[in-house]
Amino acid sequence: MNELVTKLEEQPWWSDILDTQGKQVVISGDKMQGIAAGQQLAVMRRGKTIKSRQTGFPIELPAPQVAMIQVVETFGSNVTDEGSVAVLTHGKLPSKGRDKLFVAEEQGGQ
Repeated sequence: MNELVTKLEEQPWWSDILDTQGKQVVISGDKMQGIAAGQQLAVMRRGKTIKSRQTGFPIELPAPQVAMIQVVETFGSNVTDEGSVAVLTHGKLPSKGRDKLFVAEEQGGQ
């Protein structure tokens, strides 16, 4: 079990976008995951998946950053209903393909 927890902790943190309205973005996760008001997060789009000609396996290309958001408040009382409200600070959310978007820690201090 400890090995599983260690492996999970090594994975980069990311979260789902639950809803968007104008410049407001609601994500899953709150203070229980270390999210706090004022925090900047990157909005990413899943990279294109291509098939390797060498191995035949699918490879997901790196996710490009499309926008930045800033957390303004968190909500929820337990892990099943936690979330955060953020506002768009840079970039633009695409009108199509929002199901391919996710939120991650700010990339390279951008």
